[in-house]
Amino acid sequence: MNQDFIPWYLRQEIVESYESWYQGPDGQRMDRLEKKVLRSLIEPLAPKNLLEIGAGTAHFTRWFEQELGLSMIGLDLSPLMLAEARKYWDGMLIQADAAALPFVDKSFDAVAMITCFEYMPDPIKVLREASRVARRGMIIGLMNRWSVATLRRRIQELMGKNPFYKNAHFYSLPEIQQLLKQALGDRIAEVRWGSTLFPKGIPIETARLPFGNFLGLAVHLQEVHDGTIPRGAG
Repeated sequence: MNQDFIPWYLRQEIVESYESWYQGPDGQRMDRLEKKVLRSLIEPLAPKNLLEIGAGTAHFTRWFEQELGLSMIGLDLSPLMLAEARKYWDGMLIQADAAALPFVDKSFDAVAMITCFEYMPDPIKVLREASRVARRGMIIGLMNRWSVATLRRRIQELMGKNPFYKNAHFYSLPEIQQLLKQALGDRIAEVRWGSTLFPKGIPIETARLPFGNFLGLAVHLQEVHDGTIPRGAG
């Protein structure tokens, strides 16, 4: 099979080198700032347990557990990513499709998706599944469409130099907000957001400006008590 048609997360040579990206100076800076935004978004939800969809190598799964003290389950579609994750973390990892989660309703306080939502072929179904199993809300981390970094990624892709983004859809803040409204409707109580990783030379680390490389959202959900699906979420 032509390697160009295989998603990067199903290619052994890429999966095995994925975690090493965080060890370089750019990776360390991006990781620090992304976690700063995620912490500010997740703390108001006050979860005790969390499901991470698209856990990959369990990089953020480990952080949620070790730094924030959360009880964690990691889930990923790729068996290769899960095999790599087991080298770093001995917690519960499950192979499953984000559009058909193998959990009953309200199984978790919150659900997280960190830089994986861009690869979901049916984002509406994924959001509805995440909201189904979450009691309080969800955290979404995105590679922002409205950023210099995404422009660079697309140029690299056109030049055939970057295999990571061939099947990715990048979201802007208005686009993801509209998608959330379409998928969840009245189930949404509040959406908070922040961004980070502005171009080098701009002395801003995190801000409520929709142009940073990393866009984080916290979706606070309304409680459903009678078992009905809220308008707009069915």
